[in-house]
Amino acid sequence: MSLKNDEQFYQLWLLFKQKQDVEYFKSYLKHLLQHFDGSIDLQFKHIQEGSQLDSIPLSTLPSNLLQVIRDKLEQSQSLLVENLKDDTLQFVLDMVKVLIVLCRNHDNIALIASCEFFRQIIPIASAVLKKIPEFDCDTSKEKYMDLVKHTLHLGECMITFTHGGNLFLFYS
Repeated sequence: MSLKNDEQFYQLWLLFKQKQDVEYFKSYLKHLLQHFDGSIDLQFKHIQEGSQLDSIPLSTLPSNLLQVIRDKLEQSQSLLVENLKDDTLQFVLDMVKVLIVLCRNHDNIALIASCEFFRQIIPIASAVLKKIPEFDCDTSKEKYMDLVKHTLHLGECMITFTHGGNLFLFYS
């Protein structure tokens, strides 16, 4: 099923906008990721294949989605730098994953890069990296490293990609 015909997807956004409840936004992100999570390729096979499969144009999503993600990243940054909490960390990871999915459509990259999401994401990833040596359990470390890996992947998606044999740089 595509998002175009997915009424629940749009209802979650409307509920979030109407009630300004972050739980609806989290559900919206999770619903989007259910459709596209398989397109997050930490090995960059899609670049080698030259495909944009499973991508979504920003024009089909709410016009202020990127602004909402940026605002929620700013709020999460202040929370996570002081105190790492699993639910906030998962929320940030979901936002990073959505940005990666959106970058699968190369036409979206310039606009996503212009939003400067890394101003919020890098301090979060740094706080996570500082905490990792404190964990005794490998499972806990892996959960936190997942955010770091996806942050790096997002950076790779936005810094360079090939299109028609040309190399483009979008983040400075």
